[in-house]
Amino acid sequence: MEINCRVPMNQNPDSTLKIAFESIPGHREYIILRLEGWADRYNNLSFDQAVRKVIDRGYRRIVLDCKALVNESGDGIIPGTVTAKKKLRGLGGDIVLANVNENYIKVIHGLGLQPFIQISDSIEEALKELQKLN
Repeated sequence: MEINCRVPMNQNPDSTLKIAFESIPGHREYIILRLEGWADRYNNLSFDQAVRKVIDRGYRRIVLDCKALVNESGDGIIPGTVTAKKKLRGLGGDIVLANVNENYIKVIHGLGLQPFIQISDSIEEALKELQKLN
């Protein structure tokens, strides 16, 4: 399943965020969201809606694969990630970012969110962190 998020207000044709969903066989509550493209204020609402839909479908342990993200200024996926984390924690789950580049990490630290947003070096490491919730 893939969702292309394009918002008409944005005049930049390259500012698309694609979200591909990958479930983990044998782990009903786990899902990987592979993010590709631009993460900015023009498509953060679509990102938020996609994450809410995943949570509504029963997924409680979410990995955001940020390897192919082009931009993160702080107003893209970060607010939605914090909101989703709060909701998931209340449901016994969590959300972890994986493959985050150094610029995104600096944004997260600059916003003072490092205590709230968990970052892993790889998808495998993120899945191990989520398994600790058991």
